[in-house]
Amino acid sequence: MFHKLLITTLVIILFTVSPAFAEIQIKNLDTLPNKAIPENYILSPAQKDKYVQIKTVSAEVYHIQKIIPVLNDVDLTIYLVKKHAGIPETGLDDLYGYACDDLIYLFSYSDISDDLTRNVVAHEIGHVVRYYFIPQNSLNKYFKMRTKGENKEGYFNDPEELFAEDFVFLFGSESAKKIVYSPEYKPPGPAEKEWILGKINEDLSIPLFLVYLQSCTF
Repeated sequence: MFHKLLITTLVIILFTVSPAFAEIQIKNLDTLPNKAIPENYILSPAQKDKYVQIKTVSAEVYHIQKIIPVLNDVDLTIYLVKKHAGIPETGLDDLYGYACDDLIYLFSYSDISDDLTRNVVAHEIGHVVRYYFIPQNSLNKYFKMRTKGENKEGYFNDPEELFAEDFVFLFGSESAKKIVYSPEYKPPGPAEKEWILGKINEDLSIPLFLVYLQSCTF
């Protein structure tokens, strides 16, 4: 049986100097197709007042694009899923979203607010930036630079999550940064910002995720 997905689309078209253009699309999505649901994720109905709002997401996207113009050349689709997501067996019953290559899925959640939504958007864009511009060996070097060889336990202390949280701290809006910085390491500073911008502005002919196959962070 086919399930018709009702999709509302807001397209932010970013023209480049060439005839081609890149775009960031923000789409409302009733639910995820089965193939896009990560293992162990359980989706459940969400109340309308818990839906992530397009205007809030687009505001954060626009803010980050102003700071990092090269993102005008990135194709990215952000899906706002009208479902709660959780992993009951682990006690996680209100997941915010995940990034996979050039896709971001944001779920409805119970403690929804503009500040938290903007924080999650910036965090997930941080993952996409990593997939596009920063190879694994460079991420490992960044992690060593950030941690100075000290490895702390915890979800937000791993290299991928630390990078995404650093991205929020360095490039997110003031609204996004109202949410507490989650890693146990000290927040990043000018050296980390310079390093990330240097990697982003390197001349890459194709996104790294197309070289290294699929990259996802759940």
